[in-house]
Amino acid sequence: MTSVLDSILLQNNFSTPEIRLIWSDENKVSKQLAVEVALAKIEGELGIIPKTAAQQIIEKAKVEHLNLLALQKESAQKRHSLIALIHALQELVGTEVGEYVHYGVTTQDIVDTGIMLQTKEAYDVIVQHSKALIQTVAALAQKHRSTLMMGRTHGIHAIPITFGVKLAIWLDELLRNHKRLRQLEFNEVFVGSISGAVGT
Repeated sequence: MTSVLDSILLQNNFSTPEIRLIWSDENKVSKQLAVEVALAKIEGELGIIPKTAAQQIIEKAKVEHLNLLALQKESAQKRHSLIALIHALQELVGTEVGEYVHYGVTTQDIVDTGIMLQTKEAYDVIVQHSKALIQTVAALAQKHRSTLMMGRTHGIHAIPITFGVKLAIWLDELLRNHKRLRQLEFNEVFVGSISGAVGT
């Protein structure tokens, strides 16, 4: 499968290097490992798995310890979104500790929560870009407050307006959108799920 984002000629028209890095396979795996680490840490603290096993998982669950091409190959063979990562992590920690990797959870717990961590990262970038755009448009609105231009209605010339007024209308909309974006942080949008295979 390919998309416009794979095109070195067009990808920057629709995305940025920063956003593409967030949605890269490496970052995806990194976020899934972060969920496995959080799980092992809490399970170790609660005595669900041995603390020594939890510590081993925490130390080894790093994307730089993995071979992404090997993960790709096993994922294709098994047609499963996470099993290759679980196997690789079990191999890293050894047989004895390996039985405590991914303990009590199911694939979607790790995959969905990992995606939410990526989404939160992307959100933070979008908020910063939104702020920068607001500052730019505000400065241009001030600069062009008296710059005359033709107003348009139904795509044809109408009465004269200023370019500053046009920019101020855009600014008003951008401010509302930015406010709505920030409200996501307080509306429990960025939520993970650790439920187990049947919600237990």
